[in-house]
Amino acid sequence: MKKHGFTLIELLIVISVIGLLLALLVPALSRARRQARAVACQANLKQWGLHFTTLASEEGGRLPEWAGVMQSNFTSKGTQGNCNWLTWGNWVVPDSLAHATTQKMRLCPMARTPRTDVLDMDDWRGGTFLAWGRFLSPLIDPGLAKSGLANHGSYGLNFWSTPSSINMAPTHPEEAWRTADVRGAGYVPFMLDSALDFTGIRAEEAPPGQDAIPVSVAPRDHSACINRHRAGVNTLLLDWSVRKVGLKELWTLKWHREYDTAGPWTKAGGARPEDWPAWMRGFRDY
Repeated sequence: MKKHGFTLIELLIVISVIGLLLALLVPALSRARRQARAVACQANLKQWGLHFTTLASEEGGRLPEWAGVMQSNFTSKGTQGNCNWLTWGNWVVPDSLAHATTQKMRLCPMARTPRTDVLDMDDWRGGTFLAWGRFLSPLIDPGLAKSGLANHGSYGLNFWSTPSSINMAPTHPEEAWRTADVRGAGYVPFMLDSALDFTGIRAEEAPPGQDAIPVSVAPRDHSACINRHRAGVNTLLLDWSVRKVGLKELWTLKWHREYDTAGPWTKAGGARPEDWPAWMRGFRDY
């Protein structure tokens, strides 16, 4: 009795079916991967919320103040270095971040890789899928550089959280929050996905003309307006809850005490979809 193999038609049918299944599965797997990374990002922000909640409770409810003289209220010693909220090493040791030195906490899974390892680069902005900052040079701290610890991250603090955030345009003291014990804290952003270590939205200023891929072109003020999580960014609010905030929704949040949540870039302020930059027009309006 003769044994017959597959005919050419049968092979083509099998290949076509496999190709169809792959075409259906690959996008689903890609979506599942993005969703898993978004969940991990929100988990990071929840951990930061616990960290800052504990910190504030130890300081009578006050939020950390990052001073322009490179020394904060929560810094154990003065420094001539850059004292942002993710700086550590022998040259500067912020008490507030003494135990927050894990890669997982400071890096969104969608933006793990820093843009550069050049220590003295003036512009250390990241991007939509790039962390801001750089790795520490062995000349600064050989031990930390060897271990992989560095001055870089994927999140940014609202620079109106205190009246003295470093390297920011001066803010009026009455605008700063100073404490989490405020009315409507669930609408006040504290930490969120960002292409820089500090960020904020100014109600009257136009959004960035393009997304920050692969390297940020966004100004420091709007460095949180990046399409990192499907038309939104994960946000830790001042009531210490975490949720995804739509990119256009950023203009409706209460960034500081005097902020106009019905400004010109909101539906209440008369903004139309066609008023937004081309890359944002298809996003949900708020």
